[in-house]
Amino acid sequence: MWKVVKIQKYLGERGYKKMKKPEYREGYTNISNDLMDNICKLPLNGTDIRVITCIFRYTAGVGRKSCKLSGSSIAKWGKCDLSSVKRALKKLQDMKVIIRINPEIKGKTAELIINEDYKCWAHTTEINKNTEKW
Repeated sequence: MWKVVKIQKYLGERGYKKMKKPEYREGYTNISNDLMDNICKLPLNGTDIRVITCIFRYTAGVGRKSCKLSGSSIAKWGKCDLSSVKRALKKLQDMKVIIRINPEIKGKTAELIINEDYKCWAHTTEINKNTEKW
């Protein structure tokens, strides 16, 4: 018993705080299980997952179909490098996981949507060299 007290005292001295439980009343992101299962089957790296999660957060998380997100805002939200985010956006767009609603407009904030038809997603990471840059 005395060892437990010592550990608790040690953790208190180290500045560890007890974490509060997440509340559903404070908001949640409603995502289809089929969509999540098929995202897990894709060959994605950490930045790709962060980009998809950010898009989910600002679409399904707030009840929208699409959202306007810049690469820098995704990088700031996901705490990752801007060039990695741009590469991930291009890769996800080539794989048809995300759709850019206004692809002809360059230099503006992109309006993005998750492609819910997961059967048309490309399950390969081959990127066509002739495609446009993000």
